[in-house]
Amino acid sequence: MNIADKEKALADFLYYYLRSGFSPDFDEERFNKRILKEINWEKVFHYAELFNKNTIKAAKDCEEYVKC
Repeated sequence: MNIADKEKALADFLYYYLRSGFSPDFDEERFNKRILKEINWEKVFHYAELFNKNTIKAAKDCEEYVKC
């Protein structure tokens, strides 16, 4: 059985959320900054690049959200 790592899960979430026509609001989604600070952002960006530019931008926005 294969289980996605948290970086892939985040990239998937961003892609499908954007595809639904929504822009992610990280506060509204109640993202846990403590957990997100442990994410390997290089891996997130690698996965996001497999989708599209909007997913890459959302990943960058999420990374900025974590830094606040």
